Amino acid sequence: MSRHLKTENCVICGCKAKIWHGHVIGKEKMALGNYIDKKVIAGFCQKHSKIERDTERCCYGDYNSEMMGKCTPLFK
Repeated sequence: MSRHLKTENCVICGCKAKIWHGHVIGKEKMALGNYIDKKVIAGFCQKHSKIERDTERCCYGDYNSEMMGKCTPLFK
């Protein structure tokens, strides 16, 4: 079963996220040490509800744990 993850903080400023839409690309380590791309749902604060997406990759960029916080499960 695939687990859906979301960012705790806004992907732009790092404040607590209130709205989630789109995704950022994170890396997940597999059993043999290989990394695969994993979609993480992007969080936004009230001020930054919409930003420009990367049209080539159709996402909001790469996951950065220092700014975006931990990945938490979307559904509990």
